[in-house]
Amino acid sequence: MQDFDESVYAAALEPGDRILDRYVIRERIANGGHSLVYRGDDERLARPVCIKLFHKLTEETGVRRTSYEHFVQEAFALSKLAHPNTLRIFDFGYLPLPDGEQGPPFQVSEYMSGGTLSARVKVDGPFRLTDARSIVVGLCGALAEAHENGLIHRDIKPKNILFGHAGSERVVKLADFGIAKLLPAPHELVNRAGDTVAVAGKNLLMFSPSWASPEQMVGSKLGPLADVYSLGLVITFMLTGQVVFRSQDPQESYRHRKKAERRFREAFDHTYVPVELADLLIRACSFRPAGRPTDARAFCDEFTRVCGDEPSGRSARIPLPAPPPEARTQPRATPPRPPPGSRTRESQRGPGVETVAGSGVSGAMPPVRISAIEGDREHPLGDRIGRLVPLRSDTADVDCAGGRARLRLSLIPGAGDSRLLHVIGLDCFVARDGGRPSPAVQFARAGTLQIVNPARKPLAEASVSPGKPAAGHTIFDVGGRSVALSLDDHPYPLAVDFGPGAECLFVFADKPGGGNAR
Repeated sequence: MQDFDESVYAAALEPGDRILDRYVIRERIANGGHSLVYRGDDERLARPVCIKLFHKLTEETGVRRTSYEHFVQEAFALSKLAHPNTLRIFDFGYLPLPDGEQGPPFQVSEYMSGGTLSARVKVDGPFRLTDARSIVVGLCGALAEAHENGLIHRDIKPKNILFGHAGSERVVKLADFGIAKLLPAPHELVNRAGDTVAVAGKNLLMFSPSWASPEQMVGSKLGPLADVYSLGLVITFMLTGQVVFRSQDPQESYRHRKKAERRFREAFDHTYVPVELADLLIRACSFRPAGRPTDARAFCDEFTRVCGDEPSGRSARIPLPAPPPEARTQPRATPPRPPPGSRTRESQRGPGVETVAGSGVSGAMPPVRISAIEGDREHPLGDRIGRLVPLRSDTADVDCAGGRARLRLSLIPGAGDSRLLHVIGLDCFVARDGGRPSPAVQFARAGTLQIVNPARKPLAEASVSPGKPAAGHTIFDVGGRSVALSLDDHPYPLAVDFGPGAECLFVFADKPGGGNAR
């Protein structure tokens, strides 16, 4: 969970409070690396707004200072950008402190009600190519304008791509330039952030390990092609639902980037992504910048050529589908190609999924067996997406609740040979069976996991189950369907089921005997 001092300013931004005598706070909806995000109303123009407040106010350090400078720089940089697929900023100011001093800075921007790309893929499954094409055109246009103004985003990831609505259409926006790097440009920007080494006294590497370019991860000189690399990873996620680099360890993640083609090929396997498009995305994520498309516009041109006709218009607006009511909560998973040598319909359930014979479980449909050949691979399971979560080195960090929460899961020794599931909320609080929210909870048997945001408002609920033993497997009931995990491949398994339209996490030790405390 992000560390912020509630006593400094929480009382100043409560629901009903006003800023600049026109913006009214409604609720806190998120917290980031150096900001809190609120939903509010602009009473003067009668429209919803998003209010982002800088929050690292306590210790006066170089790290705090450079974060502060980048926060202020973001507001002034966004004011220079006009592309329709870049988040619009409306206002900027400073909160007054009780002693009359200037308080923390804040930004007021447009409010996007359609969620993030991360949440949309987790709930609805991978995007159709026609929808993805329109999104890519918009994002490339937004990036091209930023690059032409000397601005390198440096934090392109699914959570920073937002959706809103314009009538019956869904609009995509590139957001969060909070760690952007400003290169020399024709017109110098007011409130430009200082060099991080000069301000912080050390070289600060600002990036998200799963989405950053290799040069960004080692502090090399950056150019626009660093953003092209990250965009290639995001598009791969959008089309496949797979995160190519899952490790949060920067050194390990950097090593994986050196020889990453196999990882990309595995992500595209069992999807309908054309081979030529897969080749383009792999090239966009070349380890060396010289191997990538020359800039965002060139990448966009190649992408639209591979996908077919270029969509009309210069911004990404996607018609909202109107599915029948019974289909609206169903995740849209990409149909898998049947595995080689398959002979029956029952064996064509997707990669790594097969039926279990002789499990001793009765029911109208035979149980489904998920194998751990890949780990972290997602499997369509009726109205849910099943996801294997091997606890490598005893722990794993996972996104859940449609991308709104992040948990750290661990297995620790219990009575006898059993293991307890230890759950830590990284950006949220957790509770067990309706108890008091806290930073962490444990499960020795079946129970209910509740997730609440930092404002103590419910985000999601999941049922935790140790399953039932049967013929060398553990059987889980997932939405009325039996799912079997081999005990040889999945020691100490548990299911964390977030319900229809969401994910069911199958947690297990990465190796027999695993799950020991460090």
